[in-house]
Amino acid sequence: MKKKRILTMVLILCLSSAIPVLATVVTSIDEIKVYVNGNKMNFPDQKPMINNDNRTLVPVRFISENLGAEVRWNNQIRTVIISYEESIIRLPIGKNHASIGVREVVLDTKADIVNERTMVPLRFISECLGTEVQWNGDKKEIYISTKMPPANPFVGQPFKPSDLPTDDGYPIYASDRVGAKIMYAELGELPINVGGYIIYNVTVDKENINITQHVDEINLIPIGLYMVENNEITRCRNYQYVQKGGTFTYAYPIKSTLDETPTNINTVSHFALFTYENMEFRMLVLPNPAYEG
Repeated sequence: MKKKRILTMVLILCLSSAIPVLATVVTSIDEIKVYVNGNKMNFPDQKPMINNDNRTLVPVRFISENLGAEVRWNNQIRTVIISYEESIIRLPIGKNHASIGVREVVLDTKADIVNERTMVPLRFISECLGTEVQWNGDKKEIYISTKMPPANPFVGQPFKPSDLPTDDGYPIYASDRVGAKIMYAELGELPINVGGYIIYNVTVDKENINITQHVDEINLIPIGLYMVENNEITRCRNYQYVQKGGTFTYAYPIKSTLDETPTNINTVSHFALFTYENMEFRMLVLPNPAYEG
């Protein structure tokens, strides 16, 4: 009996040692969302992965399609080659090093092939391409801000509340002080830097006014927004979705935040974006692309 027990234990140990141990354990986290300049990215086949170094890997196709780089694959040396502007990044599969031009760098994780898809470390690649990357662990969201075109300066004129009055007759805070300025611009003149905010784009859908903007500091809230109807400022809008840092698209509800009444967005001629620069009022007025007159 004792010999049988010993033999059984030996067999178990032999079988256990025969089970292969994977060198890289990669886990798919379906909840991870990736945003580029505020737009949610879709991954039709291979999802972003968290590897055993606790680093995010993404399909290399994502880099070429969304971050503006050219990607090639050298099968002989199993290396991803990424070209961006004047930089060339070489990232060998399964290695903890890469090269940027002639400079060798040590990585805290490595590229891998998962489900026949080449997966690359998101933060390393993104930062090599000059983008800003932030991770929100609570929401499991990754925010990427790419290089955007340089902004045109805010060229304001002295603002008098009587020139663009509010519908309730009360001026917006500090808009009646000396130094308050206003600028009327067309959408084609964007991006424009107004009081530390860079406004890149304005679009309208059935529910929201969407404003793509960049803020200087990560804790700064999105720019304030009013509507303009019949040459009057009306209905202050609060943003619905807050992202910290970088360039993001914020959604401002079309429905009034004050009285919750529906708004006919087609009768709104302009959007008035306002902020304060060194405690002085700044307002950028842009046409509503959905205005029908």
